[in-house]
Amino acid sequence: MNHEDFVIATSDVREVQEEGKNKVKFRVQAVGRATAGQETEYDSGELNRLLANWEMNPPNLSKVMKVGQILGETLFPRGLIRDAFLGSLAVHRNVDQSRLRIILNLDGVLHKIPWEFMLFHTEQGEATQNEILGLMSQVSIVRQLDRTIPDLKGLKPASRPAKMVMALADPRQTLDLQEERRLVKEGLEKSKGVQITYVEPATAANLLGGLDEVHLFHFAGHGDFIERPTPGVPSGKGALLLDDGSGKESLLEAPQLAKRLVGAGVRVAVLGACLTARRDEVNLWSSTAANLLNGGISAVVAMQFTVRDKSAIAFSKAFYEALALGFPVDQAVTKGRLAIFEQEDFRGFGTPVLYMGAGDGVVFPEFTRNPDLQREREETRLVVNLSADIVEGKVVGIRVGKMKGGEAKATITIIDMEEGAEGIGFEAGSLTAGNVDVRVKAKRVKKGAVLIGAMIGEIPGRVHPTPPATAGAACPNCHNPVQPGWRFCINCRTPLPSDPKS
Repeated sequence: MNHEDFVIATSDVREVQEEGKNKVKFRVQAVGRATAGQETEYDSGELNRLLANWEMNPPNLSKVMKVGQILGETLFPRGLIRDAFLGSLAVHRNVDQSRLRIILNLDGVLHKIPWEFMLFHTEQGEATQNEILGLMSQVSIVRQLDRTIPDLKGLKPASRPAKMVMALADPRQTLDLQEERRLVKEGLEKSKGVQITYVEPATAANLLGGLDEVHLFHFAGHGDFIERPTPGVPSGKGALLLDDGSGKESLLEAPQLAKRLVGAGVRVAVLGACLTARRDEVNLWSSTAANLLNGGISAVVAMQFTVRDKSAIAFSKAFYEALALGFPVDQAVTKGRLAIFEQEDFRGFGTPVLYMGAGDGVVFPEFTRNPDLQREREETRLVVNLSADIVEGKVVGIRVGKMKGGEAKATITIIDMEEGAEGIGFEAGSLTAGNVDVRVKAKRVKKGAVLIGAMIGEIPGRVHPTPPATAGAACPNCHNPVQPGWRFCINCRTPLPSDPKS
């Protein structure tokens, strides 16, 4: 798979009072592209108000998109950086075997901002959810640190199923770990690619369940942050809160945790603890996630918010299955985000934070090279739920060059379509196999606007394309109303004759 890294570096971060507002100003640079960099800023008061109580009261999609638009306009200010990113996005978006990775190298308070919700609005009119970067199937958001993915050649080659340890610890007895265990089990109980060993309560001694080889490590419990006061320089280390064997607390600092995991061959760690993604504003390696990456783990996923039950099941299944098929870890996270969004969990999709060293993101090259898994990797499942109040330009739920298999499901709901607007549920250059389920609806469609369920350039085996359907007609199979220009019924996908009434 081809990939391009779009590296964003920040510097000179400062908090200022200006015009009665609390602003965060900093310099942003697209490394190797717009070398001079640009000044940018955001209103921290406004952003904090929008993010307030997200943990207790999950936001609706409108609020999430508002936050996403602020973040996108801040990190990609108008000018050279925005133009450069727009060009890269156009090259990779909706292109098979292609990925654009947004690499974030952040400073200071910027570490605490949920950039995973960024929205890149380019069209006229109101922003739509298909502009959320983290939900684009060919786009990844990575918080990358100045390291490379470790050389995996020294590790014993992995074989399927990949070995995973889920460690659970709650000496404070404030968590429902049995529920968390159930959620992961339900997501992966039918998996042929992942085999789970559960360790509960997890202690420093039994952390890896006595296994000599572990590929994936998932921790459920509490995280902590150990302050290391230094005059004038706040610093510290992340840690996991384990059981000491007698029900009392025992801290395992991240550097020691890293040694244990690397020694067992762990390639990816997922931290479900509440504070594991926290960073100190000065020390680059202060958070647990950063310490693990620095200690030799290829990639770490830490959660910045809690995740709903259904979302946890969906993420576990999509993420771990993708890794076991040989997908790059950043693409696996994207699949997990899409699976969460399908549950209409608008906070949840941006909750996973991916830390990864430089490289191609492949943590199981043995699986990636396996020809028997290639077909399964092609069985892609794309799900898009798109809603908009007013559409003035063109919106597309799913657009692919070639679809060779898998499943695509698009739902578009629009209130008003202005004159000349166009809404398409699914668009493909060619379709050779797979299932497409498209549902589009609009409350008001003005004259000259077009609403299309599926638009497919080529379907092999169809020598004579079906002529467009006529107005006022109904599908001969399901009797769903059809519109002029439709070649297939958007409800049951039955090919339509030129005059469905005949």
